[in-house]
Amino acid sequence: MKTYSYLEAKKNLSSLLNSSINQDVIIRKPNGQQFRIVPVRANANYSPFEIDGIDTIITTDEILAVVKESREKEY
Repeated sequence: MKTYSYLEAKKNLSSLLNSSINQDVIIRKPNGQQFRIVPVRANANYSPFEIDGIDTIITTDEILAVVKESREKEY
């Protein structure tokens, strides 16, 4: 994550936008407010739920069993 002051961001906007593709970019205003720059995906069909999977040895049935068990617990 890279944090820029408002003045740094203003001077280096092009570089800052390019950096936001690969890492979180935060702009900090003088009053302390912070803003994250997030690039917009060019693909209009992109879903925020479309995420890369992970390799694991746990099966789908095991995951579903854990979820079911957690829902049956009384707190």
